Amino acid sequence: MPHDNKSSLVDSTIAAIRRDILTGQWKPGERLPLVPLAKRYETSTTVVRESLMQMSSDFLVINEAKQGFSVPYLSLPELSDLNRVRCHSEELALRLSLERGDLMWESTVVAAQHRLKHTERFGPGDQRGISDTWLEGAKEFHRLLISAAGIPVLEKLADALEDATSLYRLWSNTMPDHETQYLVDEHDPIVEAVIARDADTAVRLLAEHYNSSVDLILQAGLRPEAIDPTKSKSGD
Repeated sequence: MPHDNKSSLVDSTIAAIRRDILTGQWKPGERLPLVPLAKRYETSTTVVRESLMQMSSDFLVINEAKQGFSVPYLSLPELSDLNRVRCHSEELALRLSLERGDLMWESTVVAAQHRLKHTERFGPGDQRGISDTWLEGAKEFHRLLISAAGIPVLEKLADALEDATSLYRLWSNTMPDHETQYLVDEHDPIVEAVIARDADTAVRLLAEHYNSSVDLILQAGLRPEAIDPTKSKSGD
């Protein structure tokens, strides 16, 4: 098949697998066999393999020697480490965005927050009942916030860490309304700091936003099915 067509198929397959993992269709620890996935996503095993290989460089898929691909089990200590990396990397990206971003960038951030505040949180989506539109809107806001930095590697890392955190939130014991009712309101002072071009306040508020979200997950704990049964539960 032509290279461009194959790339497009891989991209669409990655998007479909990602969505199914982040909505709970594939559980932590569940194997991702090539043939069933090819049938499910109506593509070839070659496309599925390449899609999973690309995804294994992030945090939603692991590739184990002789065992193939699977969704990773979750660990609260690992979540804490991922959040530390997220806070530090996005501090750099946000500072650079505030240095480099123009009025158009600033306007897109404000508009993304406005749309999210007027998006229905509940509806068809993940297993908690959080709507697809709200989930994508929240991710869009965070993506736009650091987009003016113009550094693709930081954007890719931010996307991967956002997905990883979403996976933990999905498999935590937290109830949907408890998880999300305060999240959009926490964006408001971040946007105000962006408009004021106050980098120190903006990065502090963003880190507090991420830390408070992760703290809820740590307090709630993980659902038993998300934890590797072969490992000690201490710390999980």
